[in-house]
Amino acid sequence: MCVLKEKRCLILSALLVAFVAVGDALGDIASIYIHADGYEMPYRLFEAPVDNQPLVVALHGWGEKGNDNELQLRFFGGLINEAESRGVNLLAPQVPVGGHWLGYERGVLDALVSDIIDIYAIDESRMYLTGYSMGGFGTYEVSREYPRYAAMMPMSSERSAATAHLYTTPTWAFVGENEMPPDALEIRDPMIAFYEAQVAAGIESYLTIVPGQAHGGWDVYYSDQHPDFSMAEVYDWMFAHSVVPEPSSVVLATLSLLSLALYGWRRKR
Repeated sequence: MCVLKEKRCLILSALLVAFVAVGDALGDIASIYIHADGYEMPYRLFEAPVDNQPLVVALHGWGEKGNDNELQLRFFGGLINEAESRGVNLLAPQVPVGGHWLGYERGVLDALVSDIIDIYAIDESRMYLTGYSMGGFGTYEVSREYPRYAAMMPMSSERSAATAHLYTTPTWAFVGENEMPPDALEIRDPMIAFYEAQVAAGIESYLTIVPGQAHGGWDVYYSDQHPDFSMAEVYDWMFAHSVVPEPSSVVLATLSLLSLALYGWRRKR
């Protein structure tokens, strides 16, 4: 059985003081998710003020691994503010040191999301993924392996163009113009090739190439402070998407019982 260890708190750390200062102190849930095998994943959940609202899952990068349940918020200040202003739920899990969003943690994350859905009133038709660097890789792979997300927003992370047809979730990606040697790993050109392959496959896909940007800048992106593009437009695009979730096992079992009852009633007649 999976366990959620929770405590309610206010974001008062120096890490988030800028966002708290904007208005009233933000309330959030700081928790540790314990998987069935004992694996522990810290996470923060910024809960919507009313029920049946969307859920945004935000995946951090390599430098924010740990178990302090704070560092993963480092570049997500603007996203937290956006979630608050729109009244949606935001989940920010943290990969422990030694973990990776391309590894075992994807399955743990999916189990965590399922528990969040079970415990809180989430609009399952409007769930979204975003992440940068290592979290961008995770965004791609989680969307492919667990296709219940309506849209995704990966940043600074590439996948092979040869496999682009497998990633069918509507995508708006970001990459810096200088995310290529010698300033960074070869990320820009593979992301362009992946985007072109997605479009050729008929998948809804957009790519923003940020002028002069090397590997980084994600806090500026999420905060809609970059002079060369409107993040508000991207947020509007993302939240406009929805999917029809697959029926749960409970719903299927209920429908099956109703079908059997109706069949028996008809036979009696």
